[in-house]
Amino acid sequence: GYKRAQSCSDVLYSRGRLMESVNEELFEKLGPDDPVYKAKNKFYMYFTCLNSFKEKAATCALTQLDVPCSQKKTRVVTTTRSSFFITQSLLSLQLQSKLVHLVRDPRAVAFDRFLSQNAEEQYGYFETPLKTVLAKTYCDMAARQITQMRELKANNPRQVLGISYDKLLHRLSKNFFYLLRFMNVKPSAEETKKLAIYLRVLEKDLIKDNYKWSI
Repeated sequence: GYKRAQSCSDVLYSRGRLMESVNEELFEKLGPDDPVYKAKNKFYMYFTCLNSFKEKAATCALTQLDVPCSQKKTRVVTTTRSSFFITQSLLSLQLQSKLVHLVRDPRAVAFDRFLSQNAEEQYGYFETPLKTVLAKTYCDMAARQITQMRELKANNPRQVLGISYDKLLHRLSKNFFYLLRFMNVKPSAEETKKLAIYLRVLEKDLIKDNYKWSI
């Protein structure tokens, strides 16, 4: 699990930057028996598809994101895919930035994957359908992420917040407003009232849906 993911990372991210094309030298380092090496043609397809949208995506980002975002005091990115080094660099250069690291219990993630109606279609190309291997991979990844988050928090105590998704669901309303305060987001009195009502209703359903694995 992790070894395959690492091989994939090695050919997509190198020397501090994301690759924009297939680098034969990086693939040769893996060796012909590596599953990532065997799928090299799929990486050619990936980059061909990706590059066809590059100009359009850049124009969209410039016109629809850069200008509107620059006019806001608070900007929220819901998901990031960055290395420890890049994240630490961002926090060091942008002292006003905040990082919320959300980790879900690996048992819940594995449970959802195993019981999904389309489970077989949801496996990544380099994932194995073996439950024991997949569950262990999730646990290993969660442990590494938590270790990295703690190191980031030690270096940037006022900029990093680590949260367990499973614990977040309990007392969701209180925890959500704590998150807003951490991110320096201040809703109006009317927005606060509506949010509190909505979150109280939502909490019960979320706990019911997300804790089936523990019953």
